[in-house]
Amino acid sequence: MDDSHVISTPSSPSSAATQSPVTPLVPLISTHLPSKELNVIQEPASGPQRVRSSLLSSNKADKEKRKRSRVTPEQLVHLERLFSLDRSPTAARRREISELLGMQERQTQIWFQNR
Repeated sequence: MDDSHVISTPSSPSSAATQSPVTPLVPLISTHLPSKELNVIQEPASGPQRVRSSLLSSNKADKEKRKRSRVTPEQLVHLERLFSLDRSPTAARRREISELLGMQERQTQIWFQNR
């Protein structure tokens, strides 16, 4: 019989200490750590968490929120008529419409986008 297929088992406690321990498949968390440290070790299973924008910058909290600007009924009549002619005006055409109606270009773009 060939000796290469024989599995040796430790015969004494001193020989067991020299062998490397088997690494567990699931990492163990020490139960001797305070709960505060356990919370740091444990990560959420849902993935990375976003930091709230209010925590990132105090400047935004100091600034007032910009109010929405509404389209007047007269502007709405013109916008609806222009929309019936061209559902997707070019940037140059939107600029003309904005100047004609006294609106910001971005307002006009958003109106056509959301219509």
